[in-house]
Amino acid sequence: MSNYLISIQKNEHPYIKEWFNAHKKFGFDKIVVFNHSEEPYDIQDPLYREIDVSRINPPQPFCYQWFYDTQMKDGDTATILDGDEFLESDFTISELWNKFNTAQCLRFSWQIFGDNGLEHFEDKPVQERFTEPAPMNAVYNDELPNGITENWHTKYSIKKQGPAKLLVHNAICEGMTVNMNNEQVNQYSPWIEPIWNVAFVKHYITKSLAEFRERRLNKPNDATGGHISNDKVIRFYKNLNGREPI
Repeated sequence: MSNYLISIQKNEHPYIKEWFNAHKKFGFDKIVVFNHSEEPYDIQDPLYREIDVSRINPPQPFCYQWFYDTQMKDGDTATILDGDEFLESDFTISELWNKFNTAQCLRFSWQIFGDNGLEHFEDKPVQERFTEPAPMNAVYNDELPNGITENWHTKYSIKKQGPAKLLVHNAICEGMTVNMNNEQVNQYSPWIEPIWNVAFVKHYITKSLAEFRERRLNKPNDATGGHISNDKVIRFYKNLNGREPI
């Protein structure tokens, strides 16, 4: 059995080496990055594999599905994380799967982080710059019932056991999907009540004010060739950090 960490990353050059090194300790057999940037990432490590997808619009979740369908063997696992998401656990990926061995999909809660009052980029590890998670009720999603916040979002690890549909935050599969309390959860929903033990994902969702402005505002819409509306991301930033980003 091989345990893969799969990620699609775009313009993460200032952060990717920290992200890669932070995840080596979990015992993945291969860390696979689908690079959606114009420039490659300079990682020289036998554990690392990079695939250029800069001409595929949009790559998510096409790349996840392709990898699951064509690159994995029965019993292999794929853990899905973005470049601003860091797995947090005292267990290796093999130990997690041994702990939840009756499941086909494991769901990891987000723990979101705002800007921590920082204005500018610093050439220091992300995990040292942002140490205070956002409150439990930070950022309500106005498209969902009251009480569901960004902290209810998830990422996942899935074992190949027959057909499955891999999405960004959840997977639809024939087997059981469980949270980190080993309770069965709704595989069709990307939202589950947060559980921040055993294993979870630290999501550095805005970073500093300057980084947010550069990376999130006036963001190209790969699907249409235009730009994503700033209104929603500005409102999101203000709700999370308590100040206007512009």
